[in-house]
Amino acid sequence: MKKTKFVLVAALMLTIFTTACKYEDGPGISFRAKRDRVANEWLVDQFIYDGNNVTDSINSREDTFSIILEITRTGSYSVEWVRYTVDPNNGIKYYGTSHATNHNLNNSGPAMWNPKNIGNYSRKMPIPLKALGARGEWSFNKKHTKLIIGPETSYVPNGHDENTHPYYWTITKLREKNMWVNGIDSAGKSWSMQLKHLNGEPYWL
Repeated sequence: MKKTKFVLVAALMLTIFTTACKYEDGPGISFRAKRDRVANEWLVDQFIYDGNNVTDSINSREDTFSIILEITRTGSYSVEWVRYTVDPNNGIKYYGTSHATNHNLNNSGPAMWNPKNIGNYSRKMPIPLKALGARGEWSFNKKHTKLIIGPETSYVPNGHDENTHPYYWTITKLREKNMWVNGIDSAGKSWSMQLKHLNGEPYWL
């Protein structure tokens, strides 16, 4: 009886281990659900596009500019363009997002998100990030080896556009604090992206 129980436990552990080892760069095993690991606010830590490192066009130290990707457990995502600056009049540091006010708590400071700024940043974005739009939905493929990214199309007439379709991101690493993905964009160029968590706790929504 003890031998049978041991064999069953060993078989169960082997099954868990072999099914958990899905990703090239790890983890080897994790007891946290994959959906819970995906759900977070992510900062682009590295972006390689067509063999070139273009991370600085996404997180520019010079322009204090970052792209934040927020992914929820319920299957939605949103993209924020965040820029930090210091008010030259009072030295107060503040930030503006692409959808919110440009001002600090005193309702002062220079505007950051005028059309010229957005146009300049948009032109720097590699195609895979541009394709995300402002928001959309995501899901796993059947084997949980890819993320299926579906940009929001409600603003398109009849909710359809021949150029708007799901994108597939192959997962190579999926940890609570790091996620690595790669793919081929609409121009046929390969890309890879490394994301790091922005929050200390998982994004549970």
